Amino acid sequence: MKNSIKLAALLLLVSTSVFAATPAKTTAAQDEISVQASPKNLVVGVSIQKETTGRAYVRFYDSENNEVMTDYLPSKESVEKGYNLSELPYGNYTMAVTSNNKVVTKQLSVYKEFGKKTYVFLQ
Repeated sequence: MKNSIKLAALLLLVSTSVFAATPAKTTAAQDEISVQASPKNLVVGVSIQKETTGRAYVRFYDSENNEVMTDYLPSKESVEKGYNLSELPYGNYTMAVTSNNKVVTKQLSVYKEFGKKTYVFLQ
């Protein structure tokens, strides 16, 4: 009985030292990017919560992968910005929001509905 108690205590001590010696994994801080439809018609909202300093920009591409617009954003601070799509011709577009090598892409379509220009996210 005494030997089994000693063995259990030794096993417990060894197992806790193994877990204690394992270094904690650290994850690099990444910027938080969100894209959402705005309550205003034909406006897309972009929000970037910066964790580290680095390049940030928004690009729009047409269906033939031609760059339609690029907007460079502040590299050191978080930002919220709206993009008015009223000047875009009808068609399908890709919106790419990039911050510190993290990219969020959204597919959207600008079309006419009930006589008014509007858009919808495709994904």
